[in-house]
Amino acid sequence: MEDVLKQSGDDVLLGDVRALARSVGGEPLRAGCLATSGGLGTLPASPAEWAAWAGRYVREVVVSEEWPAVLQAWSHASTGRVKELLELDRAWGERVGNRPLAEASFRAGQRQLNRLRPLRDARVVQRYLDAVAQGRAHGWHPMVYGVMLAVFGLPLRQGLMHYADQVLGGLVEGRPCFSGEADVACRKVVEDVGAMLVPALGRLMPPMVPLVVG
Repeated sequence: MEDVLKQSGDDVLLGDVRALARSVGGEPLRAGCLATSGGLGTLPASPAEWAAWAGRYVREVVVSEEWPAVLQAWSHASTGRVKELLELDRAWGERVGNRPLAEASFRAGQRQLNRLRPLRDARVVQRYLDAVAQGRAHGWHPMVYGVMLAVFGLPLRQGLMHYADQVLGGLVEGRPCFSGEADVACRKVVEDVGAMLVPALGRLMPPMVPLVVG
């Protein structure tokens, strides 16, 4: 997947996702700024608690909220429904605008959307850029990721899996430092989350979109 993104000149979005994920698992986590959705708990005090929190973050934020947003954005962009894409962006802003990571999310999305500016023939990209410039949209990173998958014709199922993998990797990289911490907690959360991603994706995705492996 990363090879395809690099060939398209668009692998930088993955860096934005990693940076956003690290902001979840790094300093804001240590400061107690834990959630982009409510009720994700308090600052983890042990490796086991961190593993449980990270697993919940992927399930409750990435799988339950961001995956469906990416899928909707991909659908709108794939069919040229710019009005619906902008409405999705607006609704997402109303939903997450007051959350701790909202600013990081739209800044990451705006940076990547600006990198798509040279695609003059991509009408959905140019209208999205215009809407952001006029203050009618933010450019939230799940929406921009969905647009990117559509514009470059990248495999949707694989793209969603890669998105979750990158967020999980950022959480692991940015985890709190516990005294005497072993790698057990990291291995556990990676294994547990990995085991639930494929079934979760099967429940989300329309059956006509194939899974591309490799």
